[in-house]
Amino acid sequence: MKTILISSFHQLISRNILSTPLLDKLLEDPEMQAVLLVPDDKQMFFQENFGRERVFVHGFPRAMDRRDMIMRYLALSAVHTDALEIIREVESGRFLSRFVRLFGSFSLGQAVIRLIDRIITPRGRFSGVLKKYSPALVFSTDIQNENDVRLIHEARAARVPVVGAIRSWDNLTTKGMIRVLPDTLVVPNLIVKQEAMVIDFVPERIIAPIGIPHYDRYFTPSPEPRDEFFRRMGLDSVKKTILFAPVGNRYIKNNLLDKTVAETLGGLDVNLLIRVPPSDYASLDGIKATKANVVFDVVGRGSPRGNIDRKLNEMGRADDDSLVAELSYCDVVVTGHSTITIDAAAFNKPVVLIAFDEVPRPFNESIRRYYKCDYYLPITKSGGVRFAETREALNPLVLRYLKDPRLEEVGRRRIVEEQAYRFDGKATERLVEALRSFLD
Repeated sequence: MKTILISSFHQLISRNILSTPLLDKLLEDPEMQAVLLVPDDKQMFFQENFGRERVFVHGFPRAMDRRDMIMRYLALSAVHTDALEIIREVESGRFLSRFVRLFGSFSLGQAVIRLIDRIITPRGRFSGVLKKYSPALVFSTDIQNENDVRLIHEARAARVPVVGAIRSWDNLTTKGMIRVLPDTLVVPNLIVKQEAMVIDFVPERIIAPIGIPHYDRYFTPSPEPRDEFFRRMGLDSVKKTILFAPVGNRYIKNNLLDKTVAETLGGLDVNLLIRVPPSDYASLDGIKATKANVVFDVVGRGSPRGNIDRKLNEMGRADDDSLVAELSYCDVVVTGHSTITIDAAAFNKPVVLIAFDEVPRPFNESIRRYYKCDYYLPITKSGGVRFAETREALNPLVLRYLKDPRLEEVGRRRIVEEQAYRFDGKATERLVEALRSFLD
């Protein structure tokens, strides 16, 4: 029996990877089995949602020690991008950070940092599962996650090949350098491929662009009919629907922006469907909508601790079904610097981006800073979105799209072509091909 170990330590992997046809396609080989490596406090969620014959679930603690934090600091310091300069997670003014950044701008410097990482990153967390299953392959779904880094090092020591994935379009410009290289690196698009080569000095020969696997679902109609969806959500099927994806509290200090946007949109005679960020909070208590029918969708399922921390959240198949229905049946999407911009473009839905602050703020605290990040510049330049630069401009832009939803659709197609690679419904197939090259 051939075994593939698949990591899932970030809350979006359950949707982005495991809810795709990946497991079904791998298990078409009767001699194949998959072992999911997940957080121990979420093991029940993964067992209920993905466990079955030849799919086993093992839980692991996620606690990191000082050595992990040291390497995280070095990885963040080693990369110089506009995004990290804007939202720097290390204190960039310190001499050590500046020195590491200069050192990491050379391939030799990054090679030395990777050697240090190999020496000091803790071992042993995954030794038992590696010994038990003697896997043919490890699939690291989030190569910059600290647990995945530990897993890859242990797989390397056991001489097990590794396919690694970049979890999201912004990760190479915001999460620091890749600390350990896999045998094959799968990326969502050619932009990220170029970033891997330029920022992390990854050899082109090991990079495989595949697209976005969970976007394959976007080629089939919503499993929920429109009338049923509107009835379930409490929406008025006669009115136009605005899907509002709030910015979230972790991106805006003392965040009242989301409440301001909701109340502004609430002055329109529409359905206002607010999709709360799956891994964050949004300060929306007590919003006052004068005309809109306001409905909230709080997605995901938390840990056994009662979802006290949204970072412990997980998105299952039902949450993804809900997102597909919302994107299918809404008329306009309003959001900040969210990935949902790309989702909306995939459904050819107009997008209005929030580019104003509810109170005057310095640039380094403003929502506007995120639109200057490297990963967002292709969206800005696409011509497929419109920015509401003042509160007063928001509703007129929304009404403009409600009147003519075809405006800027050429730019939206450009967004999809650039961010989702071929966007042909075959991203999962390309991922499976990359994995099977080590399994056959």
